[in-house]
Amino acid sequence: MGGKGFKLIDTPGLEGSAAENLNLLKDIARSLTELGTPTSPVKVSWALFFHRITDGRFSGTARSHLDIFKQICGKEFTPQAAFVTTMWNRAGRNGRERYEQLSDEIEEKYFRLCSNTIFFRFQNDQSSAKEVLDRLGRRAANSQLLFVDEMRKSGPSLSGMRKTSAGKTVLKGQKGGGSCVIL
Repeated sequence: MGGKGFKLIDTPGLEGSAAENLNLLKDIARSLTELGTPTSPVKVSWALFFHRITDGRFSGTARSHLDIFKQICGKEFTPQAAFVTTMWNRAGRNGRERYEQLSDEIEEKYFRLCSNTIFFRFQNDQSSAKEVLDRLGRRAANSQLLFVDEMRKSGPSLSGMRKTSAGKTVLKGQKGGGSCVIL
């Protein structure tokens, strides 16, 4: 990792009601605010979307969560977003086939974040974690999360969260099925 430090913000999946998911966005906003200052917000380098390989197809719930993730990132930030599959220790013989199917489906139909979307197979071990961090650490952050920019304008309150693109997506009744980590 070349001496670079990382600060991870791990978010639980957006699996609750719209009100619970808005509160989760508020918690994310609070974490981001605590890492920076009002005049100098934290610079987010990466956002990672996690999906269990054991889930097979990318279900409607997971797609909804990805919609929220895309709203958190925004179009300018998308080259700094990555998709990580987990639970490989439980994938069985069909894991590789599922991964190919899943990565094609994500890249072609749902993720479409940028032409060089990064996919990782997290093996639930230290070397796999190091690979993810090493690879991400080599790429410089060129833009800011849309969520951070919107939060600075609307504030990290619950009413402010309703004004963000991610909050509006949550209020449309979107539910989640994955997890997001912001670096």
